[in-house]
Amino acid sequence: MDTTDWKTHCFGRFLVDLPETFRVNYRVSSVTLYFGRDENFETVDVQISEEGISSDEYIAAVEKRSEQIAAETSDVTNGSMLLLKEEIESDEVLLRYQKSDISDRSQVHEVHLLISGVHVFLKANSYQGVIAPVEARLIKLAKRIHAVSDLKNAGPGFCLGPIVIDAENDYELADVHFRDGNRAHRDVSLDIEMNTFKQDGDASRLVDRIDSVMSTFGFGPKVFRKGQTQLAGMPAEEWLGRHREDGRTQHAFSIESYPLSPGIGSAVLQLRMKTGGRIPNLPTKGLPSYIPVTPDPASMSTEEVDTSLNDDEAVSLWDAIIESIRLRPGSASI
Repeated sequence: MDTTDWKTHCFGRFLVDLPETFRVNYRVSSVTLYFGRDENFETVDVQISEEGISSDEYIAAVEKRSEQIAAETSDVTNGSMLLLKEEIESDEVLLRYQKSDISDRSQVHEVHLLISGVHVFLKANSYQGVIAPVEARLIKLAKRIHAVSDLKNAGPGFCLGPIVIDAENDYELADVHFRDGNRAHRDVSLDIEMNTFKQDGDASRLVDRIDSVMSTFGFGPKVFRKGQTQLAGMPAEEWLGRHREDGRTQHAFSIESYPLSPGIGSAVLQLRMKTGGRIPNLPTKGLPSYIPVTPDPASMSTEEVDTSLNDDEAVSLWDAIIESIRLRPGSASI
């Protein structure tokens, strides 16, 4: 793998350097922002559909989504699932629709907007007709999202790809997925999960969990490294190994941080790098289905391959990525 050209990416409150060929899979990358504490909280999901698009392409994408929803009929009301489509202002559209075709007790609210060629959408649910405060929150939050080019000076907020969400939220939960866009190394993927919640002190840690899984499924891995380490200045555990599954050689590397006090700026980070195995046949951009669907397992992968990296290459790539992770300056000023 050619790792001479690297690019800095922004995820949450952190920065990471990755090979230039790595690409974000926006279709399965998102952040959930929590407003309020304890049991009194509201959530908003934020996701990117696509970047580098024109206003006409954005309008067409939103129109297609509204038409798809409008074409569905509610079994309860015998009317369209789409309840409202409203242009808030230029390149900003609000959609409201029934959450289920067999119930009218809850609705879904989406605000779509185009920011410097990036199609962003926000989503939240309402229940028992309490609509106004939910949509007001979405519209207010939409105005606190901006595009950035200089990631190191992006300012406070949660970063997702080329945008920063300065929401002044209380907690956040996110998944960001990367895959190497170089066909020779298309089997190499990196998944980053993060959350800012207080952790269960009695829960098992990374090494114990992975050792248990490997033993249960009889993988008999070659372990390169496991145990305590550091991640972005926080205590962590990592597990690096190679195993064979379904006749294919794969690498499975993981690391998990254990901040003393999880929160904004000190999130629990979980990273997994995989090589070899199944290569997903899933879209990397575009709007997900407005009603969650379970993909047909037969369509989930295009092929199964051996790892494209030898052991030294995989460990070297992993170490370079992990060592590059750092808190983004000014990101946690809330």
